[in-house]
Amino acid sequence: MERRICLLIVAALLPVARAAAGVVLHETTSADIGNRQTHTEMEVSAEGDGLRADIVSSDLPFTPPGSYMLLPNDEQIYLVNPAKNSYALMDMNDMAGVQQAMQRMQRQMNGGAAAGPQNVVLAKKVDEAGPVMLGLATRHIVYEVNYHQPAPVPNAPVYDVHEKYELWATAAFDARSAAIPALRRAGRLSRISSGGGPEPKEVTDAIASHGFVLKQNYAKESKMTLGSLAMAGPMMLMTRGAGSPHTTSSLTVTEIRDANLQAERFVLPQGYAEVEMMNPNMGAMPDLSKLPGQPGGTAPPGSPGPQMPDLNDIPK
Repeated sequence: MERRICLLIVAALLPVARAAAGVVLHETTSADIGNRQTHTEMEVSAEGDGLRADIVSSDLPFTPPGSYMLLPNDEQIYLVNPAKNSYALMDMNDMAGVQQAMQRMQRQMNGGAAAGPQNVVLAKKVDEAGPVMLGLATRHIVYEVNYHQPAPVPNAPVYDVHEKYELWATAAFDARSAAIPALRRAGRLSRISSGGGPEPKEVTDAIASHGFVLKQNYAKESKMTLGSLAMAGPMMLMTRGAGSPHTTSSLTVTEIRDANLQAERFVLPQGYAEVEMMNPNMGAMPDLSKLPGQPGGTAPPGSPGPQMPDLNDIPK
């Protein structure tokens, strides 16, 4: 009896390893946008409401290797560069406000015509059992999306846009995702790392309904509508950047592992200097009422517009 009591006391004193509360994902993304190719590898860490993506390799100027992204909530993304002791903040509310202001101005100058994607049609083309990936059962889903997209310049042509989303998603990860709310925001990282923008809400909701995406291929084609060809002359120069004729991108999760993560991993370091997201050397936005093709308009000389900063070139 005494021996049994001693063993129980010793066992109670031994350290107990807690179950891993976090998860680490290794992701690769690539994109081909016009004549530009990008490739990024990230290690995404998530625990509770904390989400961080460490850049393993990247050829995008605003996410150099060794930098990382913090997503503390649905509205903010911090781009952190330890090599320069600096960070830049992307505020989704501010960006949405700028986009809405631009759309209001475009509607006013287009006689009240709506801006942004119009007549969005989403169709599910494939929904079938997929292969086992990383030990998880998947479903293979294909969506096709069609809509009209006015170019982001007043009185500019309208584009017919066709998009295709092919994904392999698993519902087997749902329980883990429910325990780690931050994983809901992980999908946004792939769009940032490939240089892409947000999808229409119809697409976001449809993809989210299938669980956690382990692999996704995306393709986009755009062309001017027939009714816009007549105005393609002087405005072509301004609208050629509205959307590349053909864009492709891909996302693949290559590893999932459990991990116990330190809380400070998800906190912005103290003493880092904040830098502006838009390059201040680019100057002010052009006056959209004085673009080529407008009465008395002239193009602002040498003004490519706001660009993302190269965090490698920011002084300490």
